[in-house]
Amino acid sequence: PSHDTSIDFEASIDDLYKSFPIVMRDKPVVSVMEGWHGLIADCANEIEREIIRSTEYESADDYPRIIDIKEKYGSLRITVSFATEDIFHITSKYENLSMQICETCGRPGRLTKKGWIRATCDIHE
Repeated sequence: PSHDTSIDFEASIDDLYKSFPIVMRDKPVVSVMEGWHGLIADCANEIEREIIRSTEYESADDYPRIIDIKEKYGSLRITVSFATEDIFHITSKYENLSMQICETCGRPGRLTKKGWIRATCDIHE
């Protein structure tokens, strides 16, 4: 069964690396606040499931990996070394979800523009 970790996942960046050894094997730079770590975990989990399900790769060395995680214009951006159409849809889904999740705490939020465009909840606005 699917488990939504977006709200309750308070992992450090090292925890993300350890939890997703396939896609995070190169320890990508994670330059977003903790509120989105749950989205990153959910996205990495879906990408790993897709990689394992796929027959496209000849060896583990060929598996796509996440190479950068950042914020841009108030949304999460996850860059993958080689994205199949399925992996592109997964990353796009989480980029879109991030605009409704507070980047500080992970609670439901929305895009706000007070200076920079950010995804925030009422508390962190």
